[in-house]
Amino acid sequence: MRSTTWILVLAVIGMTVTAVKRPARVGDPPAPTPHVESGVACVMLPLAFEENAGQTEPEVLFVARSGRRTAFLTRGEAVFTAGGAPLRMRPVGGKPSPLVEGFRELPGHVNSYIGNDAAAWRAGIRTFAAVAYRSVYPGIDLVFHGDGGELEYDFVVEPGADPETIALAFDGADGVAVDAAGDLVIDVAGTQWRQRRPVVWEEEDDGTRRGLEGGYVVRDEGVVAFRVAGRDASRRLVIDPVLVYGTFLGGGQGEEQPEVAVDADGNLLIVGDIYSADFPMVNAFQATKPAGSRNYLVAKLNSLGSALVYSTYVGGTNGEDGMPSIAVDSNGSAYITGITNSADYPTTAGAYETTKLYSRAIVVTKLDSAGALAYSTFINASDVQNFSNSSDIAVDGGGSAYITGTGANPFPTTPGSFQTAHGGSLDAFVLKLDAAGSGLVYSTLVGGSGNDYGLGIAVDAAGVAYVTGFTLSANFPTRNPAQAARSGDQDAFVA
Repeated sequence: MRSTTWILVLAVIGMTVTAVKRPARVGDPPAPTPHVESGVACVMLPLAFEENAGQTEPEVLFVARSGRRTAFLTRGEAVFTAGGAPLRMRPVGGKPSPLVEGFRELPGHVNSYIGNDAAAWRAGIRTFAAVAYRSVYPGIDLVFHGDGGELEYDFVVEPGADPETIALAFDGADGVAVDAAGDLVIDVAGTQWRQRRPVVWEEEDDGTRRGLEGGYVVRDEGVVAFRVAGRDASRRLVIDPVLVYGTFLGGGQGEEQPEVAVDADGNLLIVGDIYSADFPMVNAFQATKPAGSRNYLVAKLNSLGSALVYSTYVGGTNGEDGMPSIAVDSNGSAYITGITNSADYPTTAGAYETTKLYSRAIVVTKLDSAGALAYSTFINASDVQNFSNSSDIAVDGGGSAYITGTGANPFPTTPGSFQTAHGGSLDAFVLKLDAAGSGLVYSTLVGGSGNDYGLGIAVDAAGVAYVTGFTLSANFPTRNPAQAARSGDQDAFVA
């Protein structure tokens, strides 16, 4: 996956507001509890509702901020901005001016000192963990909160009220659909936003919850409603969608070329090129980025997308580290590869090559499940193909890394490998690095007399590598081929 936008997220709605502090009441969400992932401290990504005390436009009631991304809760809708097209979400047919309460006041306050006009400064602005909209529909409250770092909204349906009156519109959406898992998928200007299938329950007399079957229904013009099966209308009903990845991830400059992998526990591992020096760092072995350099950024999000387990810069101080790829093993360790022109890219004692010999080198770096550096090595070739062509990495059950890419002559190969000499000026390569990162198990070229590019690699349980890319060689080496001859100027290959 390659793009210049990283991780995006989802929405809340608002009307008119009176921010108050009051005791908890029936239907309010529980207070959030600390989140711990596999014994590793996690940083909860911020989610707070800041009341508007004049620090933003007057039609805004609450505002939620995360880095450069902002959610504005206005009188009739919520507007979410992140540098691209905004997402707008509003209730259809609801009460135009319900009572709105900010509650569970947070200990932190916001100060706003923008410009040199002291009359426009604001200090001590209160923030809240939740916002409730009372009687949005007859007998139905709407409560927004952030439990475990995720943004959720609950429709609390009082006995006798009709949940079929609830309807939401996503203005400006290019498409709204329910996928096979029952999640709601909203496309806005090339960005996909997602709400998980709602959890639906009734409150029993003893305070316990009885789960019900429920889901989304997309009506005409993309209006979204809810279906509920088996309801007892004499009991309070709660419909609780969860907004997946209730945060943005990024710094103040640019993050590019993202690649992702998922470990056995559902945690998301991300690598990319980064220019930002202010990316949020958690449990980092390299917490600062040198000015003017382009480094790798490796981050691990927990399975809910609600917390960073770790994030770290990886790279040198005097150059560019580019075109990264990532793989993950059964223990949750991350393996990244790419190309660097940095002479001081971090390497570890005992690694295969600790000194860069040419203008560019391949790098392979392993981070353990907590983000600590396990090993890091150069793989030197006289002219590794520049940053315009991708490489790829895979890992087997024993922790050996497999890399493919494109290299020029000479390229380090091992005795007895399939092809030890270049067929053309650029050939695809396939190499296997041992589990300690200390040596090549094998390294081979794959190519003919033209240019050949390795782009993707996978490995099976037996340690067999599968490689794909494209070739301009009429004599590309084939064996047991489905297609023995090149059909056009360049063809894909699978080996």
